[in-house]
Amino acid sequence: MSATLVLITTLAIAVTLACFFVRLRLRALIHPGTYFLVIWLLAVPGYYFSATNNIFPLYYPRYADELTGYVLFTTLCFFAFLWRKPAAVKFGANTIDYFRTERIFLQCAGVVLVTALLLWIKSGAHFNIGVARLEILKDYLDFNYQPTPMDTVGALIAQLNTPLSIYAGYELLRRMAGEPGMIRKARNLAIPFLTAVVYAFTIGGRNPIAANIKLYLLGMGFAAIYHMPRGVYLKFMRYALAVVVAFGLFSTFVADSRSKAFGTETRKALYSSSTMARFSGVIDYMSCHYVGYQLRRVDWLYDAPTYGTETFNGFFSVGVPFASTLGIRSATVGELVGVKPFDKLQVSLNDDREDFGTSTASIYMNMYHDFGHYGTYVFILLFVFFTQRCFEGYLSRRITAMSSIYFYFLLLSYWGSSNFSSSFMVEGILYTYVLLYLYDLLLGNRSLKRSLTCPT
Repeated sequence: MSATLVLITTLAIAVTLACFFVRLRLRALIHPGTYFLVIWLLAVPGYYFSATNNIFPLYYPRYADELTGYVLFTTLCFFAFLWRKPAAVKFGANTIDYFRTERIFLQCAGVVLVTALLLWIKSGAHFNIGVARLEILKDYLDFNYQPTPMDTVGALIAQLNTPLSIYAGYELLRRMAGEPGMIRKARNLAIPFLTAVVYAFTIGGRNPIAANIKLYLLGMGFAAIYHMPRGVYLKFMRYALAVVVAFGLFSTFVADSRSKAFGTETRKALYSSSTMARFSGVIDYMSCHYVGYQLRRVDWLYDAPTYGTETFNGFFSVGVPFASTLGIRSATVGELVGVKPFDKLQVSLNDDREDFGTSTASIYMNMYHDFGHYGTYVFILLFVFFTQRCFEGYLSRRITAMSSIYFYFLLLSYWGSSNFSSSFMVEGILYTYVLLYLYDLLLGNRSLKRSLTCPT
């Protein structure tokens, strides 16, 4: 693994991230590229440190360098497109009003929280997050496992936590700035986060909390203006530092719990520094995707390019809802056009590496399958440009419908969770859009006369 490439990539990411906040200030929280840069600023040097200290294996150095090269090119694209429309970033804050009253916000938040608690009870009501993860993996490995109607309905209701969290973050920054908000009691703004914590204990993972933090930050970005008072910046930095430290400690706690449940040795003992050991969960969280990429690069290659059908596989999974429960066969869009559903269980074919057999391989593995090595660079260039255009389209926009922000959220998740797999691969993403659209119709946020278009 090239130390020079790692150093250049890390410096490029750090400089680009600094430029994001210098140019956009707190409005950078709206930009999907911000979250991409933060993730890989931890992942690139983190994995190099882990690999050179024998904490994580380095199976194929050239493939690790290949992944780093993709990350570097993506970073340079974000840096280049950041300087478009110099006056646009000084627009005022967005207005979010898809919740008409505090009562509606609290009712929706209550329904989602109760649903999360019911799913947690159904899964076994485990307080041990490692045991919860073990149970989830048993279901995934059971080829006869079928989700129940409660699982399906619960998953759809859970999607409401996305607009709830964004709005909570929006109100939270307005409170920091001393502006009046719709939610009178500050503690009610924590309900969406509490829901995410319940989901984390249900699946035995950190991702629900990590994703929820990004949603709160997105909401804060919508509330921010270019010239924020200095006191607001300082207050935000204190909150952000507290969240980073808390999540780092929680991540290590999750890793330890899983190791005990799986009967494996915790990696925390491999770190010589006690401080790094306390935050080892974050380093491990990022490093494992590098290992996953190396393995998938060898044992999950396809015979021919799939031309985007893997990255955007979720759009091909549309069929009749609850078809299996109703005992009928529903042909999905993918089946009709010859696109196979993506197998989320990416188990390594190498028995001696089964510890990392289910490690995810980042969005770049999906790109490689779709477009090949050189085609991946072309896709990165075009999709980063598309992302920048979407970001510019949302500056100072009035957001009156939850469904109008959904595809932008998917775009943010794509880059903000780029160390996992494509957010556009998730089954049911169009069902979620329909659910949010129906909610907007119910509240009068949308009209049937308006077209269903992705905001850009």
